[in-house]
Amino acid sequence: MSAMVKPSVKRDQVGMSDVEFLEFAPERKAELIHGEYTVASPASDPHERLFVFLMTVLNAFVRKHRLGVVRGSRTAVRPGIPGEVYEPDLCFIRRERIGLITPTYVDGPPDLAIEILSHSTRYDDRVVKKAVYEHAGVSEYWVIHPDRFLTEFYRLTGLSYQLVLADDDGIYRSEAVPGFWLRLAWLWPEEGEPDPLDALRELGVI
Repeated sequence: MSAMVKPSVKRDQVGMSDVEFLEFAPERKAELIHGEYTVASPASDPHERLFVFLMTVLNAFVRKHRLGVVRGSRTAVRPGIPGEVYEPDLCFIRRERIGLITPTYVDGPPDLAIEILSHSTRYDDRVVKKAVYEHAGVSEYWVIHPDRFLTEFYRLTGLSYQLVLADDDGIYRSEAVPGFWLRLAWLWPEEGEPDPLDALRELGVI
């Protein structure tokens, strides 16, 4: 992986404020990035396969263990950096922090944010949002490349993200979601699409 320069997240002026965005954003996936209003293109099928799988498995695990809440890609997140409002593909908020959830957005950094990349969002997800989430104190940030069969797990250590690899068995164990682990082979089975039922059985949810 080539080194990338971390963008600054300190800005004195932005084109649109986060308050304005949350008031006027349309009823479709849109984000505010560096004060610039952006609307997402329709998701690809590989993207949606992974989204459905992760949403099903993570939400079921969190609900079974009463850990907090999981929200999907139409939930706006205001991480606390001026000019930034995102709609991550998935996010998790611990039970003790559920008060951050308002009727229309999450008013603060989630404990876990997950982005499934597309061609048009690759730079923003891997560079811009990563820097903002790091600065805002998001405990874990997962970046999933659906076409490259690649995952990046970033864990906040002190004030900086560290890239954490899956273990020798291809398993990543989350710290942000206590007890949750992800087998990478679940994401890309040799045949068919990811099966949440198999994963939930291994996790002991069903």
